[in-house]
Amino acid sequence: MALPSTARESAVLSGPDFLVLAHRGASEECPENTLPAFERAVQLGADGVELDVQLCEGELVVIHDEKLERTTDGRGTVAGTPLEVLRRLDAGDGARVPLLAEVLDIVAAPLLVNIELKGPGTAAPVLALLDRLGIEPARILLSAFEHAQLEVARTQAPRWTRGALFGRLEGVDPVAAAGAVEARTAHLALRTVSAERVAALRAAGLEVLVYTVNEPEAALALRDLGVRGVFTDRPRALLEALGRR
Repeated sequence: MALPSTARESAVLSGPDFLVLAHRGASEECPENTLPAFERAVQLGADGVELDVQLCEGELVVIHDEKLERTTDGRGTVAGTPLEVLRRLDAGDGARVPLLAEVLDIVAAPLLVNIELKGPGTAAPVLALLDRLGIEPARILLSAFEHAQLEVARTQAPRWTRGALFGRLEGVDPVAAAGAVEARTAHLALRTVSAERVAALRAAGLEVLVYTVNEPEAALALRDLGVRGVFTDRPRALLEALGRR
């Protein structure tokens, strides 16, 4: 699989040998996908953060679910809520649903930012925002379960590193699927990881990232398998286990 030169220089391939990426920020300690969660991840020394973006009235907001009930005091859907109303909701402990631009302002270089593209139409506006803000491509990893969004990124702006997200793998060849969008990383659910699968992905030139890994023992075992890093709700615990705190 041919890789663009910018992908070879990605932060996925630099820094510590094993990446600890704060899943929706330091979400064990702070409400997920909020500015306090991302600020805390930076304070703890995480190598980067993972976040989810959706569109609301043309703006990129950082929130995971399509519906509001689980993570805010609102009701309804993100797409069906006026932006002004969405921004007034309590996303936990008084925090608000942030804009992607606000998070990128907090998580500064050299930290990696994994932006998960949630749903159709998210890739193009994310690419436009990254260009407008002058973000260094090596700091950004674009991921998605909906690989069509990664294809948009590949065709419109191939310099941004792409990560193919996978859930269930029954009947799926992750090597072929990641290769189809020229992804640099394959993101596997913890339950689907095996030594053979990691070896096959690495042999194809892909780095493997695993979600969501909250037990230090599991993280250390994955490191020994050759996994490049993990997404965790508990960055403090994993960093301590790795002797980095």
